[in-house]
Amino acid sequence: MTTTHRVPTALVLAILVVSGSACRGRDSNGAAAKPVADAAPPKPKLVRVAAPGEWLADVDKSKLSLAMVRDHDMASPVLATMVLHDGRLNLDASGGPAVRLSFDLNTFDSGIPMRNERVEKFFFESTVAGWGIAELVVAKLPEAALTALREKRRATHVPVDGELSLHGQKAAVHATVDAFYGPAGTLTVTSTGPFEVKVSDFKMTDNLRRLSSICLHESIEDIVKGELVVEFPAP
Repeated sequence: MTTTHRVPTALVLAILVVSGSACRGRDSNGAAAKPVADAAPPKPKLVRVAAPGEWLADVDKSKLSLAMVRDHDMASPVLATMVLHDGRLNLDASGGPAVRLSFDLNTFDSGIPMRNERVEKFFFESTVAGWGIAELVVAKLPEAALTALREKRRATHVPVDGELSLHGQKAAVHATVDAFYGPAGTLTVTSTGPFEVKVSDFKMTDNLRRLSSICLHESIEDIVKGELVVEFPAP
């Protein structure tokens, strides 16, 4: 299962992380943003090996969606997505965390290349060693939810408490998720509504102000909202 409470969960995560959604698709002189030239080639996919009892997430079918308010415009938040770097689930996690999800901060995608580049460089500072990945860990899943999955193949409105690691800091994430098995045995976990993460919890307020200034915004809200969908094919 995974994470997200109406308040990743996530995850999270990861997000949490969306503060970058701020910049418009224009440069500092008001000109339309141009695609970033000479982009680095995509990194090879992580080679993942499941430990005994682990389910590995399908990173191509899993997604973190982010939303953040700029200039007090609640009606039109900036939207973005982020790719799952790795995901692991253990439904009998007596020897370790039940859920571990990681997100590649360099995959932040708002649909505008210049915005994406500024978010990664000035907000996430993702080129700094160890800061390119955000990780959401859920130590334990509610026993009632595990029982429902075993007996009914579905668990709804599951409260999940996780810990998000970002930018060298950690903060609690609370979410609510639904989980269900598909015909092929794939376990899909989705947040039942947006979960919230505060930029200030990760001591990134100065980064947020810097991004807001570079993007010529009056403000970018401290709260980032996320929604998560993760698919775990049967081992």
